[in-house]
Amino acid sequence: MSPVPNEADPEVPRMDPRILIFLLYVMILHELVSGWMEYQKQIAKPKKQAGPVWSSRLPINIPGREKRG
Repeated sequence: MSPVPNEADPEVPRMDPRILIFLLYVMILHELVSGWMEYQKQIAKPKKQAGPVWSSRLPINIPGREKRG
């Protein structure tokens, strides 16, 4: 009296595959819109200008090092 394998139970409602495909498209669209909004947010930020890493105008005293001159 065991049910036959791979046979759907007639009492269990089945979801229409068109609904699953629609939900898949909605999820893909959501990812695209979210990515586009994040991209726009990154572009709107003011970019930091690269400045000098080392300035020769200011003397830097390193402990343990004597000036030679």
